[in-house]
Amino acid sequence: MNFLNLHHILAEGRLEAAPEYTELESGMPRTTFIIKDLENKTGYKFLKIVTWSAVAETCARYLAAGHPVRVRGRVDKAANGETVFLIAQAVEFLPRV
Repeated sequence: MNFLNLHHILAEGRLEAAPEYTELESGMPRTTFIIKDLENKTGYKFLKIVTWSAVAETCARYLAAGHPVRVRGRVDKAANGETVFLIAQAVEFLPRV
């Protein structure tokens, strides 16, 4: 089953690097990070995650490279149609094992 045909997915993984925090000209916070998909449910080894608003601020403040997370969100594609990313609706910080 191709999970990219679904509107919402759940992915678990570890951050590959520190999250990148930016503020748009409007003042809206955005944080992006890449996770390695631990269960490979999406068919991709790595997923780019985009978070907005309060979720973005929380992720930027508390996440670091190697931190495990569970992300629920919707799949989107960049204008080029090749880059797939996940717009996070919720990010759960998992315990480090």
